[in-house]
Formats: sequence, C-alpha cells, structure tokens
Amino acid sequence: MRDLEAVILRAKAAHRKGQFRKAANLLQEEILDICPYIPAKVYNLMGVQQRMLGNYMFAIQHFKAAAKGNPPQDQKSLAYTNMADYSCVGENNLEGAEHSIDLALGEAPPASYAHAAAMNQRGLIYLARDDFVRASYAFGIAIDMLEPLVKQDFLDLDIKGRYAHALRHWAESFLLFGPAKKEHEKAEKFAQEALEIFYKLGDRNMVAKTNMTLGKLAMEREEFEEANRYFVHAKQAADETNYKRTLARLSFDRAELSLRDDYPSHAKSYLEEFGEHVRRGRLEEHDLHMLRKRFSLVKGLYENYRKDDEILAVPGFEALFPSFENPQ
Repeated sequence: MRDLEAVILRAKAAHRKGQFRKAANLLQEEILDICPYIPAKVYNLMGVQQRMLGNYMFAIQHFKAAAKGNPPQDQKSLAYTNMADYSCVGENNLEGAEHSIDLALGEAPPASYAHAAAMNQRGLIYLARDDFVRASYAFGIAIDMLEPLVKQDFLDLDIKGRYAHALRHWAESFLLFGPAKKEHEKAEKFAQEALEIFYKLGDRNMVAKTNMTLGKLAMEREEFEEANRYFVHAKQAADETNYKRTLARLSFDRAELSLRDDYPSHAKSYLEEFGEHVRRGRLEEHDLHMLRKRFSLVKGLYENYRKDDEILAVPGFEALFPSFENPQ
C-alpha cells in the first residue's frame, strides 16, 4: 500500500506540472496493470488525466469504476463530481451535470473536501447557465468549507488546490457579471491568493490560467501594462505545459487587451492564433460558451475596428460569433 501511495503522489506531481500523459502512464503501468484491487481514488485520478488528455470515453469509464461497488463516501462523491465536470465541460450536457452533482452532494460527508468540490462544480454549472449570482454564491460556499480544512491540514495539497480553484472561479464569475467596486477588490484578492497557492503547488497550467484571470481584472481597471505583464507570465507557464485549451483562451484575452490598448494589428495576430486553435478543435463547448459571453460584453470594442482594420476577418473567429456579422 505504501508503494501504491508513492505512485499516486508521483502521478499527482506530474499532473501539477501539466504532464498528464506521464501521470496516466504511471497509474496504468504501476497500479492498474498489476494490482488485483484498485482503490476508487486511483480510478478518479486516472479519469482526471484522461479528461485532461481529451480522452473523454476513457475518463468517464474510470469515473464510473470509482463510483462502482462500495467505495469510501468521499471518493464516490468525487467520482460523481468528476462525471458532472465531464458532462458540463466536455459534453455541454447541463442536465446530466446537475444530476451527477445531486448524487455527489448526496454522498459527500457534510462540510468535507468532497462536499466543497461538489459545490465548486455546481458553481461551474451555474456559470454555464449564465447564472452568475448563483455561481458566485456556490463558489463562496466552497471557499467557506475549504478555508478551515486548509488551516486544519496545511500539508494536504489536494485541499489547497481545490481551495485555489474555488477562489479563482469566484474571481472569474465576477468578470462575467461585475457588480460593485468592492467586489472587484475581492476578486483581485481571491485571484492573488489562488495564484500564490498554485505557484507553491507547482501547478503550471493553473498558474497560467490564474495569471490570465488577474490580467483580465487589470484590464477592467484599464491598467493595460499590468494586464500585459500578467499575460506574459501566463504565456510562459502555458508554454511549459503546452496545454492547447489554455493557450487558445490566452490568445483571445490578449486580442482584447490589444484592442483596448489601441493595437489592432497585434489583436489580429492573436485572433489568428485563436482561430487556428478553433479550427483544430482545441476548445470545448464550455470554453466557447464562456468566450461568447465575454465577447457579448465587449462587442462594442470590436465594432470600433471592424471596418478599417477588418479585425474580425479571421477564419474560425467569425464562425464562433455568428451574431456579429463580418464586414463585407
């Protein structure tokens, strides 16, 4: 069992570095292929790796295996939460995601890590439904549950990571419905705390994504140099993992910054990068939905450049936003 735990720790370390295939190979070759009994937590972890690699059918098979039989309550709850993530982000099946979250919450011990994980995922489902108030409320509940757990067991990297995810998700929900200035300050605080945790964990993909969140918050304050610094840090981290979903969304964000800072030629270059990612199918429907929502909020920014600079005359971009007619 000690050897099994060591393999799990190595796989988690590889995951945090964005080495999802290495993590999957470790789990497959050193546990799944040779152990007569596979704990639910191994199936859950393997499912997450397959999910990140885009192997959705393998991912869901592992999550179902984790929930099968009589596993520990927390692992069964996490399996249903993982299924909800697959349904929401991978399939855009929000009804299926809601059903899985109801099952996850039914299994989760109260105020536990698994309970908080399910509430965080419920917030993502609300985001996909454009219900930003309920989304931020769900993320807030997850944060409130996880904060004492982080203090109670400060060596548990899973708890720290989930806490940082919830903090970042709250900040992202602010960007999509942006209420009051004091909430902006709260979003900055949460995102900065999340970034610090992800740096300490060595989670390079989430370092990239949280720098992107902070860059967008800086854009909202019209601090364009600061926003660019965050995006440069995001690009450095994203290049290390070469995770295409993150790189695609970063191209979109940098295009918006370039337009806000009156550099339309730079924006077009970033949109060309983005269009290439779209054509290669590197974004999931959940990503596209969130980007369409962001575009609807800043559509006027693109309007300013549509005639003279043909910013939208980029393959992949115009198809993504059919409500915005391209100039003839």
